[in-house]
Formats: sequence, structure tokens, C-alpha cells
Amino acid sequence: MNINDTFPKQTIMGVYKIENTENHKVYIGSSKNIYDRWKQHLRKLKKNKHHSFKLQSEYNMANDKTIFDFEIVVVVKEYKLLKPIEELCINKFNSYYNGYNCCEKADNPKYAHIKKKPVKLIPSSEKFIWVIQNRSMDNFKEITPSDTTRILFLSTYLGYDGYLLNGSKPMTKSAFKKKLNLSRNTFRYFYSDMVTSEMLTEKSNKIYLNDKIFKKGTISHSDLGAIYGNDKIIIRLYVDPVQFLYAHSTSRNQKTMNHIFKLMPFVNRKYNICCENIEEIELKNIVPLSEEKICEIVGYSQNNRRQLFNTLKSVQINADNENAMYFLKCPIYPDMKNIIIINPNLFYGGSAKDDALDFLKGLLCRR
Repeated sequence: MNINDTFPKQTIMGVYKIENTENHKVYIGSSKNIYDRWKQHLRKLKKNKHHSFKLQSEYNMANDKTIFDFEIVVVVKEYKLLKPIEELCINKFNSYYNGYNCCEKADNPKYAHIKKKPVKLIPSSEKFIWVIQNRSMDNFKEITPSDTTRILFLSTYLGYDGYLLNGSKPMTKSAFKKKLNLSRNTFRYFYSDMVTSEMLTEKSNKIYLNDKIFKKGTISHSDLGAIYGNDKIIIRLYVDPVQFLYAHSTSRNQKTMNHIFKLMPFVNRKYNICCENIEEIELKNIVPLSEEKICEIVGYSQNNRRQLFNTLKSVQINADNENAMYFLKCPIYPDMKNIIIINPNLFYGGSAKDDALDFLKGLLCRR
């Protein structure tokens, strides 16, 4: 039954679902009168006032509203069983982590808080640069942490022809220096090191970045096959957040930014969780990285990890105060104090960024 169908008049108590038939995400609910409850959902969706920001967002974006189907999942005879069965269905359909429910529990006391104060996580501009990384290995180990941050920042000015642009024109060395905001001596050493490490070359008054690491534009299937066949991965590095990060950084905290970029080869390709098995798509099978492993990857002393994580928690990627990283409790991994998630608006390697953002929003709502 879709939103254009006429609702029956009989009273039925039970659990129902609202399903997006294009992506098969669902919202699970329960009521003593299912058909009346469905009418309430429709009224709120049409008025843009639905309590589930996830369902409301996709409803607003859908050109064809009939993709949303209503279906009774279970008819319940005893009222006292209604909420327990609803919670079983939320778990069965995974509608909290990969669907439209904003809470794991039926009638969760945090529900009103979610309605009044939804988590933003506004999708970033889709301008991005491709970064090709060695799988589970640092591409930039031959250069300093600060220089890694600088070259990744500069990559956001890459043009389709492989050289840096200042607006629509090739970037000059003087413009290059100005973008980086470096002293004359620091810039001279940086530029020399980037040439030596083959991160960039200068030809015909144009500054080219290493096209084995940085690309812009469409990548062919054959090129993708070659990338993955050589035990590499490819990640979208979003332009606006990286430029915001650099603009609000100092030479001292550019090293901190590099700690985040070092984690690029270790983010799960669907959920952006820092983990050991980045290709895994089933949440329950993902093996999140421990805090100890994170310290090992970024080269930080275990004894000072509180200082490291407190610093990383404070890094923001836009004026809306979105964090670059989140340290969050997730009930799927009860033995871990927190899992660590990189904001998909900063970099993302998969093809389901909206799912990653929804997963992150769901965990943030639980705080």
C-alpha cells in the first residue's frame, strides 16, 4: 500500500513499517490503530514536520512519493506485547542503524530530544579530489606530517589536466606560497622536498601533482580495476572541508590534521569506521580499531593518548561546528568504550555516503 491508496477503516493493533522501495530502508512503528497512525505519518511528512529527520529528508527529496510503501509487519493481540515486538522488529530490519528510526527503543525517552534538536551533519559540497592510497599503509611516510597536510590541502586546487589552478589559471609559485601561508624559507624547503619526493613536478610554468596519488574527474572502470588490482584504494577528499581545516590551522596543528589523514587507508568503505576490515559491509562483522592501534598508526605515544584524542575531538571541518572525528559508544560493539568514525563529509571511500551519515547521526542522537 502506498501513500495514494485509500486506507481501510478497520482497527488493527500491531507493528508496521514504512519502506522506501528504491533503497529498501524502513521505518518501524507500532500502534493500537495502525491505519490512523499511518495517516498521522502522512500528514507530518507532507507538512515537513516528521519526527524522523532521516525519513523526512528522503521523503522531501523523492520526486515520486509513491516509492514509500506502508505494510503491516505483525498483528498484535495483547497491548503489553506491542512495544517489545516493535523493538524486535527495529533490530530485525536494522532500521536504527541503516533505516529511518532515530532510536533503538520504542518510546525511548530521548525521542523528544531528537525531535526538538536534530543532529545537523549537513552534506558537504560534492567537490572532491581522488586520493589513491596504498591499502593499510601510509602513502606519505617519506615526507613530514606538516608537509603531508600541506600537499593534501594543495590537492584541492587540482585541475582536470593534473596541474594546480588559481581560479581558472595555472597556479604560479608565488600564488602557491600565498595559499600555503608560509615564510620564504619554509616554502623553499617545502617545495624542494615535494619535488624530491615526487609529490609534484614543474613543467612549462605549470605545477603538476603526482597523478599516481591525486586525480580529479571521472575514473574509468579499467583504471579502477588497475588501482584495486595493485592493492590500493581510492578515496574522495572533499574540497571545502579540507580548505576550511587548513584556513583555521597553524603550523603547529597541521601535524594534528595529519593524524586524521593518516587514517584514510583504515576507514570502512561503507560506514567510515576506523577498522581492520575496510571492505566489510555488515556492521556486526566490522572490527573497529582500538585506541592503542590508532596511536600506533599515527605514531603517537600510548602514554599521551588522552592528549591526542582530546585534540582530535576538537578539530572541526566547517562553520557549523561539525567534527572531523567522532568517538562514540555503539551497542553493536559492547566491549569497546568507543568506536572512532571519520566524518564522511571530510573524506569517504565508498558509494553510500548518505548511509554513513545516517549511521553517524543515529549514534550522535544517543549521546
